[in-house]
Amino acid sequence: MRKKRKKPTKSDLLKGRVPLDEIAYKYGVYFSWIKNEVEHGKFLAWINANTRWSYRTVRNYMNYAEQCERAGYLLKYRPSGRSKGLLAKHRQLLDLGPVLPS
Repeated sequence: MRKKRKKPTKSDLLKGRVPLDEIAYKYGVYFSWIKNEVEHGKFLAWINANTRWSYRTVRNYMNYAEQCERAGYLLKYRPSGRSKGLLAKHRQLLDLGPVLPS
């Protein structure tokens, strides 16, 4: 039986106590939501204007979140070295609200 994870606090996020699996999942869900909110054909421009990641990296997060949704739990996330470093560096970004183009 899987242990239920407690909800991370802002302090946990800033101190790096949140697993990268959870962070990658949240980014994947966030980017999927953004993709549905921006106009058709504007997602790549939004990524370039609002993130440091490439479209391929963003797509990987979205695919990971979709896989977790299908499985019903967080799968083991295996990022590339660059993505792992950026995720670890930007944990606090998870608390930001949506950034939509005006």
